[in-house]
Amino acid sequence: MVSSLPADVGGFSPVEGCAVYLRERFELERIVLGERGRHACLPAPRMDVAGRGCEGVPVVFLDFDGVLNTLPGIDDDPADAGDMSRVFALDGVAVVPGPDGVRIRWSRELAAGLYGLAAAGKIDLRWLSTWQPHTGMLDACLGWDPPVARTVVWYGQHGVGLVSGKFRTVAGEVLTQRRNAARGCMASPIVWIDDDETGDEAAHALRGSVLASPMLLVQPDPHTGISRPQWECIRRFVSDPPVAVGLYRSDPWNEDGYLVGDNGTPAGPMPSGDGRAGTATTKEKERK
Repeated sequence: MVSSLPADVGGFSPVEGCAVYLRERFELERIVLGERGRHACLPAPRMDVAGRGCEGVPVVFLDFDGVLNTLPGIDDDPADAGDMSRVFALDGVAVVPGPDGVRIRWSRELAAGLYGLAAAGKIDLRWLSTWQPHTGMLDACLGWDPPVARTVVWYGQHGVGLVSGKFRTVAGEVLTQRRNAARGCMASPIVWIDDDETGDEAAHALRGSVLASPMLLVQPDPHTGISRPQWECIRRFVSDPPVAVGLYRSDPWNEDGYLVGDNGTPAGPMPSGDGRAGTATTKEKERK
C-alpha cells in the first residue's frame, strides 16, 4: 500500500501519473503478450543452502502496509479489526527508527509463518513495498534474518518508477518463468500479495498474458491484513500448486481463492495440485 506520498510523486500530477501508468502498462502488456518477451534478461537463479538451483520454488512478492502492517488506526484494539476467527491477532507492535518514528502493528503468528516457509526454502520471498529503502529495519522489527527475504529495487530517487514499478516487476517475473519453461526448466508459481495493486486492473492485464505457471494474486483488506483464510490459500498454493496454469485470486470477498474467468469473475474455486477445491468463505456466501 502506498502511504504518505506527495500527490506529485515522481514529478507527475495524479492525472499525469494515471496516464503514465496506463501507457506503461500497455507497453508491458505488449511485452508480456508478444514475442519480445523471449529476449528478457534472466536474474541470477536462487540457490538453496546446499548450493542447488531452486527453479520451481514459488516466488512470493510481499507488500507491507495493509498486508502485514494492518491499518485500522493506531488507537484501535486489534480485536476490533474483525472476527478473530478470521483475522490474526495484532500482537506485534514496534516503532520503526527514524525522524517520524512510524508505528507498525502485525501478527507474530503470520510473520513467523511466512518467514518459516522462506527460511526452509519452500518459497522465494521478496519484499515489493514502498518500504524498499527501509526493509532492513522491517526485518529487524519482525525478527527476520535479512537474507531470507530479498528486497526488490523497483523505484528510484524522487519516486521514479512508483507509478507502475510493482506491475513492471511482476510482469518481468512472468517473462522470466516463460523463459525458464522454454529452456526446459520447471517454471515457478508466482504469488503477489498487495492490498492496492492486485485489483481488477492488474488481474485483467495478467489474465491476458501468456503464463508458464500458476499465478495467485492476493488482495487483503488493509484494515486486517492477510486473513486466516487467505493465509491458508497462500499455503495451499505454494505447497501444492494447481496443475492447471492460470490466474487465481484471493480477495476480501472470496478469501479461499478462485480461478479468474475470461470476464474477470470467478470461474470456480481454486483447486490444489490433486484437484481438490476450496469452499467459499463467509464473505463470499454473504455476497452471493
